[in-house]
Amino acid sequence: MIDFININKRFGPQIIFDNTSLRVNKGECVGIVGPNGAGKTTLFRLITGEEEPDKGDVIFPKNSTIGYVHQQLNTHNIDISLLDFTSNAVPRLIAVEEEIEILHHKLEADNQDNLDKNLQQLGQLQEEFEHLDGYSLKNKTEAALSGLGFKADDFHNKFRSFSGGWQMRAELARVLVAEPDILLLDEPSNYLDLPAIEWLKKALKEYHGTVLLISHDRYLLNSLANITVEVQNGKLTRYQGNYDYYIKEREQRYITAIAAKKNQDRKKEEIERFVRKFRAKNTKASQVQSRLKQLEKMEDVQAPDSSPNLSKIRIADPPHCGSRIISLEKIGLTYDNQRWIFRDVDLEINRGDKIAFVGYNGMGKTTLLRIIAERLAPSSGKRQLGHKVIIGYQSQEFAETMPPDQSALNVVKNASNGKTEKDIRAALGSFGFSGDAVNKRIEYLSGGEKIRLAFARIFVNPPNLLLLDEPTTHLDINGRKALEESLKRYKGTV
Repeated sequence: MIDFININKRFGPQIIFDNTSLRVNKGECVGIVGPNGAGKTTLFRLITGEEEPDKGDVIFPKNSTIGYVHQQLNTHNIDISLLDFTSNAVPRLIAVEEEIEILHHKLEADNQDNLDKNLQQLGQLQEEFEHLDGYSLKNKTEAALSGLGFKADDFHNKFRSFSGGWQMRAELARVLVAEPDILLLDEPSNYLDLPAIEWLKKALKEYHGTVLLISHDRYLLNSLANITVEVQNGKLTRYQGNYDYYIKEREQRYITAIAAKKNQDRKKEEIERFVRKFRAKNTKASQVQSRLKQLEKMEDVQAPDSSPNLSKIRIADPPHCGSRIISLEKIGLTYDNQRWIFRDVDLEINRGDKIAFVGYNGMGKTTLLRIIAERLAPSSGKRQLGHKVIIGYQSQEFAETMPPDQSALNVVKNASNGKTEKDIRAALGSFGFSGDAVNKRIEYLSGGEKIRLAFARIFVNPPNLLLLDEPTTHLDINGRKALEESLKRYKGTV
């Protein structure tokens, strides 16, 4: 059981949690939903102790083990193999192995004085090792890595040699292998292809602990969550069902609350009208006082938050360009002149085309996009850009590499080619940054807010060829819907 009791938390002027409470029961699978920046990840950090509430308490059993898959990893100091990284899932298991090895050395030294004591301790450690699944850990680790798309040849490669997306898969495998009592998953399906998502869904259905799942993947939320918690406007609201149930129930609660508010407002108006009419009449004095007391005792029914609408995303019209956008002739790429990522690729893109690159992870989708964006030179073939074509390229990495000490306004300003602050603020406003929000530092932005900022940075100088690599990563569900609608209306090439 996890209890959040009267939690308050703010970052600067932004209120994240405002005297809110929540209980998560043992064994529940809880889907955490809400707009980008509402405080979903902060909720997890309160559980792990990475953040402290300004007021209130977070309570759960002291001996509970917690596994936490973050949105981003800090991997620069990790210099071990993929298999070793993933196997290091249970710190106590590593300590037990080391103690067993020390005892073996002592026993080999034939020190008869402590033989019985050492044998007894060895037996206890071996029993604990078995209880921690030490004998099957390697097989479980390899199975998890394989299920998430790694090949056996990858297992002994350095962990740091893998891309960020593949490192996240390894971290996910590591946490799942540990089988903690409480599992915190922050956007676990980001960077996963469909087979890996299916494997993850199966693994989580077989898991018997408590799961808290932040996700913007409606399919995953509907498949796994039996409870949904909405994080919005400083409050945590619990719903007794999956995502589809939450959407229907939230709308019904909204309608009911609106009716209750209207009913109370009508009653207040009737009482106030009676008081205004008869306040000056002595014969009605007792009735007026009775009505005033009734008005004082009446608890205000708060106007509910508006029913969720699509998030704010407006894409600027593209500048004019020629009819042919780009052509690739016999394009190929290799890093060692032996293994080719792809070869002899012919592709012609014309104005107004909307093209999707699909395929398994590692097949070269991002590589092809980088060649089109002139970020990577092909090993063979020819690339020709059309007349007056302006490229706007959103890479997977850009949102994660923005300077943490800069504001959203400064990030867009630095890319604006001398645009006025009015134009810069207009670009930011098109992607949900208005008022004081433009001054938020990058380090305080959620993953979805960083994606929105990356779009604002592109559209401060509107392109006519938009290259998007996993653009919905970290965007909340309403943000994804809004982006989809905007791209449908966009008159440029995507």
